[in-house]
Amino acid sequence: MRVLHLPHNISGGTWRLVEAERRLGIESELLTFRSGFPGTDRGGVNLALENHRMPANLWKRFLALLTYCSKFDVFHFNWGDSFINSMKFNINHWDMPLLSVLGKKMVTTFQGCDIRRKSISLENFDLYCCTFCDEKDCGGRYDRRKASVARKVGGYSDKVFVSTPDLLLVLPQADVLPQVAPDPVSNQSRYQAPRTGEVLRVFHSPTWTAKKGTTFLVNACKRLSDEGNPLELVLSEGRPWDENARLMRSCHLVVDQLCAGWYGGVSVEAMTWGLPAICFVSDELRLRVTYGSEVPLINADINSIYDVLEECLKSPEILNEHGRKGPPFAKKYHSPDSLALVTARAYGFLGEEPPDGKTGSSH
Repeated sequence: MRVLHLPHNISGGTWRLVEAERRLGIESELLTFRSGFPGTDRGGVNLALENHRMPANLWKRFLALLTYCSKFDVFHFNWGDSFINSMKFNINHWDMPLLSVLGKKMVTTFQGCDIRRKSISLENFDLYCCTFCDEKDCGGRYDRRKASVARKVGGYSDKVFVSTPDLLLVLPQADVLPQVAPDPVSNQSRYQAPRTGEVLRVFHSPTWTAKKGTTFLVNACKRLSDEGNPLELVLSEGRPWDENARLMRSCHLVVDQLCAGWYGGVSVEAMTWGLPAICFVSDELRLRVTYGSEVPLINADINSIYDVLEECLKSPEILNEHGRKGPPFAKKYHSPDSLALVTARAYGFLGEEPPDGKTGSSH
């Protein structure tokens, strides 16, 4: 079986999944349309379409479709994208009908704002990443476009995945395919919390400060420091992935997103490396996945982050406990090899039943 993943390599995770599928015997390849975040481009073919404007960009996408459509049995699209698709120019997955006529199997993974709809999200969640989002294109016309994408992609895809359970709100027919952890994934942690009086280094890497709740974290850390607590906030923005990873691993505690209700890639990396992490994980979303009760993150949102950080300073055993729990959880639910078993079943390469607790929603 030949599988083509495209057109994005999300934080390097798509390539890690390709490698894991190859270890199962699947002939998987990666095609990307633009360069990824610095430090994450490790393999595959990159068309570098960021260097081309429309209509040249669309023409090169069309040529890629013609080049690859006969070479692969399965097309696994990610970030809700495909060969011929553009939200800006109102082009909605024009390639999918052709691939369907050719008898190709299609799997689509949505991973966030590619399908998240601001209007319906704000109606259903009291606190969410959309709450403070200042992106002018969110809502309105783009929400209507995303609803159209959900209908079309859902109709043509043999399987639809979402990376986080909040997206089940707009794609209830999907299953959850968790984000891919960085290699290697170990079962053990050598983490040691700082001793009494030592400075607690708190790492935060906001890709989008409004959605991450960064301002609330900065204010909480400043207040704690002003009160004489040994705490240092380490902000990392715009660094290459490998440099960002080294900086994270030099810290004692990671703070991920404080608004979204679920954890992101930063938390997955922290758990993989045995670092305790703080994130807002809502009780409602825990119930939507089979592994929700096992998530080993310290829970805090924008309203409680000061109190939770203060407790971590007073009780370092909290950090040691969560540091120990992270790697086994990441290995079980986020390792490339465990997720490759799930995608292989979606492709029809293995049996249909997923391994117990590996993934999937409980809705």
